[in-house]
Amino acid sequence: MLGLGASSTSIASANIYKELSELENYADLDIHFDFSLLTGANGDEVTAVTNLGAGGATYNIDSNVTTPLLDTTTLSRNSVLFNTSNDVLNMAAEYTTTGKAYTLFVVFQKDDTSKDVVISADGNDNYLKIQHNNIELKQGTDSAFSITTNNTSNVSVNYSFVNEVPTCIVVSRQAGGNINVYADNGFKIAGKANAAAQAGANFAVQEIGGTAESANDLLGNIGEIGLYDANLTEAKCLVLARELSTKWGINRRL
Repeated sequence: MLGLGASSTSIASANIYKELSELENYADLDIHFDFSLLTGANGDEVTAVTNLGAGGATYNIDSNVTTPLLDTTTLSRNSVLFNTSNDVLNMAAEYTTTGKAYTLFVVFQKDDTSKDVVISADGNDNYLKIQHNNIELKQGTDSAFSITTNNTSNVSVNYSFVNEVPTCIVVSRQAGGNINVYADNGFKIAGKANAAAQAGANFAVQEIGGTAESANDLLGNIGEIGLYDANLTEAKCLVLARELSTKWGINRRL
């Protein structure tokens, strides 16, 4: 994927972005699915996707619950449309972080304000859910917890997720449990200090777009998703969010 979209002869200079391979901590990016690289016609079924991350083919997407579709029109690049409550892509094996530190990013667009599962593993033991004004995480045996985005108790911005608007989110967790959330063109939208519910377990992923149990599955699109087996610094998370937003034409600025 090196060089895609980065030629000044074929794209306006304002839209040039850095590939993830050009950013720091690339060796820690174990899981990476870039659905913009999928080829085919709008509405084609998506059943297999290559993991571009360092984890390799062990974690390729190779099956599904019901079949999501290639969408060539909704986002600025090709994406996967999850348009029924059972559309879930399954990785061939479950991936689990080490050392309790990780950085997760997702480029997506939601169709509604409900609390939707974006990624999961082990049924409901690991998941990321996104709602209008908060995200909810569960990490293994730890209890689920929410992080509110539409207040300024830990950050300087009041942020809500908007229906039918492309969004980039970056979630970074320190080994001790502190979590920070960033979005779009470099906003820190939430933070949560170390608490028992978020300190004990690693995070796992195997299902994208929902869960095998079809509980609150995503209705909407996913363009790109990745999981670093490392806690990226705030500066690196802001760069990551900005580069992904430039790539996907996400221009929301507060």
